[in-house]
Amino acid sequence: MTAPSHARAALALVLALFLGAACSDSGKGGETPTAVETAAAPKAAATKGGDAAPLEAGRRELIEIAFRAATKLPLVPHVKDRARAQEKVVDTCLALDREDLALGFAKGIPNWRRGAALAAVALHRARRGETEGLESLLESAEKVAQENLADPDGQPWRSDRIRASIARALLLAGERARAAKIAATVGESEAGGIQADRIGELDDDAFKGELETLDTIFKSGSFDSVRSALEACVALHDRFYGRAERRAVLEERVKTSFTKLPLDLRIGFVCDLAENAIEHGEPAEGKRLAADATAVFETGNWHVEDHLEWIARFALLRHRSGETDAALTQARDGLAFYDSQYRSIVDIDRADALRALAESLHRMGDDETAARAYAKALEAGIQNPNSRPRADDLVATCLSMARWGFTPDDAMRDRIRAIEAELGTPW
Repeated sequence: MTAPSHARAALALVLALFLGAACSDSGKGGETPTAVETAAAPKAAATKGGDAAPLEAGRRELIEIAFRAATKLPLVPHVKDRARAQEKVVDTCLALDREDLALGFAKGIPNWRRGAALAAVALHRARRGETEGLESLLESAEKVAQENLADPDGQPWRSDRIRASIARALLLAGERARAAKIAATVGESEAGGIQADRIGELDDDAFKGELETLDTIFKSGSFDSVRSALEACVALHDRFYGRAERRAVLEERVKTSFTKLPLDLRIGFVCDLAENAIEHGEPAEGKRLAADATAVFETGNWHVEDHLEWIARFALLRHRSGETDAALTQARDGLAFYDSQYRSIVDIDRADALRALAESLHRMGDDETAARAYAKALEAGIQNPNSRPRADDLVATCLSMARWGFTPDDAMRDRIRAIEAELGTPW
């Protein structure tokens, strides 16, 4: 067996440890699992009755503007960009627990991403323990996955992405045998999410075998399998956080097993560990891990926009670890650094850095500076003469405000409406 195939077999074993145990049920499904949320799944999405929660008019308008802006992109030649932007609207609606809006928007997506969005809605429904309409959603998503495979221009990873969400929804709904069957068809690059949901179910006795299987992947795995295994380590770190010795082992695995991955992914995994610590009520541990992530970051040579996006994440981690004053200074300094360096950033990338800083500042309570950053993002997003990147940036900025509850003042809202109205030829 070659190294890549050996790693793939190990990855399949990781999934089989839990999912495969139900295959002997002949399709009846196993015991209904507890929908334990993990670091890979938004915890806010697990609440019941989300569709009944009011969504203030201003926030809803931002979401609707985003979808209209995305839909203005002509199908030819921009179907990929249009569908990607529309799917982001669906993701934001689900993050806000508005499944009704998400489903309506998902049905308007033109390509394979419609299947991914429908599967995401199904997964959200399964997380909330609701089965009404779930089967219909899964069937619709699977139909899109099959259409993609039948298309001469279709790419298998697209169907894998859809089916990974289908498998996760089935797992949470108690359909373990069906989940196992679908998971077996999913490629390495999309397996991480399935593992994370499954890991929430593990009992104490399963830890050793799980770790041994992951170690096999680390020794001989491909890029995708190692990334999925590291996602599993983060989920295990969350699942067994109360066991200090296991937590230490998993932290060591994350920090020493990612040499095959790009620097940004490596930093991200350590930040995920910091988020786990903070979520478990240990801000000092979060601070320590955030410092470790920062140390890795400082070994890199970053473009200005990437540098600022990481600064925004580090500042938010510091805030959540109890260092709000220092975190605010870090984020504000980041905005000043942008002002001094923005000419070195390609125009289509400027708004990305500004949005990251704006989100961080808003979440730390500095809406005055956040408003300045969002206003800069709106203007930076229209510097390119073509409407495709303008639409992308408007979608992203509106969704950022909506997702994190930032309320633009009347002047900023009027500017958003004007930018939307001006989208058109040339694309």
